[in-house]
Amino acid sequence: MAYADDLCFLIGCDSVAVSEERANKALRKAYEWSQQHSLAFCPVKLEYMIFQRVHKEEEPVILLNNIPLERRMHVTYLGLIITPNLSWTTHIKEKLVKAKKALTVSNNAFGKMWGPSPKMMCWTYKAIALPKLLYASHVWHKETYRKNVQKLLLPLTRLALLNLAPCRIKTPTAGLQMALGSIPIHLIARERMCKQYSVSTPMSLIQSRVTRVTNSRYTRTINSKDSHPSRLTTFKRSRHPTHIRNWSSIV
Repeated sequence: MAYADDLCFLIGCDSVAVSEERANKALRKAYEWSQQHSLAFCPVKLEYMIFQRVHKEEEPVILLNNIPLERRMHVTYLGLIITPNLSWTTHIKEKLVKAKKALTVSNNAFGKMWGPSPKMMCWTYKAIALPKLLYASHVWHKETYRKNVQKLLLPLTRLALLNLAPCRIKTPTAGLQMALGSIPIHLIARERMCKQYSVSTPMSLIQSRVTRVTNSRYTRTINSKDSHPSRLTTFKRSRHPTHIRNWSSIV
């Protein structure tokens, strides 16, 4: 996979020895190709990472033109910070720092009685800070289900809401969100994931998808486009299904 000057080799195997052999073979082919096309790789910028659940002391020796490559514990690729355990907390923390810097610069442009309008401050938050943070959120959106990640995102929201209008320093963040109609960042990330999924998935596939309602003894398949809230059926352990009269009864 190549994007301009970014090149990545992804090798999967069960042992370190096999991965070392396959990686060196792939790098030899890449080096031979570069020599045929008058190109050159910079070994200083090349690095490798091992994805594994259990840390092992044995490390492979990866060479490019007899120059060993350095192993890294986190790599930035296409704007994403990747770690060996595929946890995106490091990426989120790094993007939070950049988003807070953008809001801090705007804070220096106004005082208590003067400065830009709240509309402009809201635009700064939505058009500058959030895009910096939510880049590729369809990749790491599952991290937002964790409570500690949600707590990491709260300070950015609070910093933006305090800039919109004068308020007391100890005003609760949840109160500011309710008063100003601000959506939590972790919900915005999930919303963007849904939009990305709807764009990348053909509509015919979405319409033909079915919802399966299972019971211990019965399985009924209902087409999603033909189902109606007034006709939904839930199954209990008894043989007789319980019909839901309207949508409000399950909300």
